[in-house]
Amino acid sequence: MVTAFQSRKFTSSLSSSNDASLEKSCHLCSKPLEKAKTKICASCSKPTCKYHSRINRSGLIVCYNCMYEEIKTNLIIEKNKQIAIYNTDLIDIAKQRKELKHDIKEKTSKIQKLEKQLQNIEKPFENKCENINRRIESEIKYNESIQNELTQLETVFRDAERTKNAMKNKLLETEGEIEILNKNRMNLECGKDMLLNRLNVLMAETKELVPYIKLREFLCGKCKRAIKRRFSEYIIGSIGQDQSRSIFESVINYQKSVLVGYNSRKIKDEPSESCNCDIM
Repeated sequence: MVTAFQSRKFTSSLSSSNDASLEKSCHLCSKPLEKAKTKICASCSKPTCKYHSRINRSGLIVCYNCMYEEIKTNLIIEKNKQIAIYNTDLIDIAKQRKELKHDIKEKTSKIQKLEKQLQNIEKPFENKCENINRRIESEIKYNESIQNELTQLETVFRDAERTKNAMKNKLLETEGEIEILNKNRMNLECGKDMLLNRLNVLMAETKELVPYIKLREFLCGKCKRAIKRRFSEYIIGSIGQDQSRSIFESVINYQKSVLVGYNSRKIKDEPSESCNCDIM
């Protein structure tokens, strides 16, 4: 391929040559041309060799200089079209930029308003959050206290279970003791029945004896004490509730004094009385 520098060199050489030489040689490389191989440029009508001529898009033979000019003009046209497109794009971009600036201003103002609203909303919200956090802390402390109370109640419940089991064991023991006492009570009731039967027999026997109430009127003190000492059981059994309590009390008091030992010493220390009673 021929560069732009070579094409300028060829054109300068052609300008110095005459018309006769141009018809017989290539106007680009100055090589002699044969008539059969000579090619005429469709744009500048100058002869060219086969090495410096091409067929363009329209199917015409064009020399390198004209081809370069055609390519240059086409490139300039395309560049101008692209520049026009870019200019329209720049105008659209400038319009969009203005619109974006306007939108940015409006949005910044809206953002500022929203930030103020958020600040106004956040203040009570923060207060609510603080109150909620305080409540949560108090609830946590309350739950901890409840857990401590639950542990204490569990220990108390365990102690109560232990005491309950101990009470059950004691209850079983007392039930066994109650059974033993019931058996003893049954035995005592049987003995009581036997004693009552014997008492009835003795009561029947004492009815035939002389009543102690009548004897008191005729006995001396020594004989009364001797009768109380020997026949106290019979006297108590023979005296009923409808009789005087003084007789009954005198016999019981005498028995008490005998148990203590006081009456026995008193009887020993007392002087012997003269007795005219023939009963003893």
